[in-house]
Amino acid sequence: MADALPSDDDEFFERRVVPFEEALAMALDDRVTESVSKMAILAATASWLLVIYLLGSVWGKLVTGLPWSAIFVGWVLPFIIGDTVKLLAAAYI
Repeated sequence: MADALPSDDDEFFERRVVPFEEALAMALDDRVTESVSKMAILAATASWLLVIYLLGSVWGKLVTGLPWSAIFVGWVLPFIIGDTVKLLAAAYI
């Protein structure tokens, strides 16, 4: 099947499957220059943060017995700003 939108002469795309750590390193040192791939790596990093927040929240609920609102305010919210800054800094670099 013919490509509906062929590449320009100066566009070169290579699809490779690599471990996440290597993909992150490639994005940070500009071996990955394509913006959608960099955003996908950022989204993967953000999804892991959500998993960490979820597990920490459940643990906090089990250990303290506090209501979910208190768990969110005391156990999650303080970390969101710092983690957001780190993600944005990593995306900028």
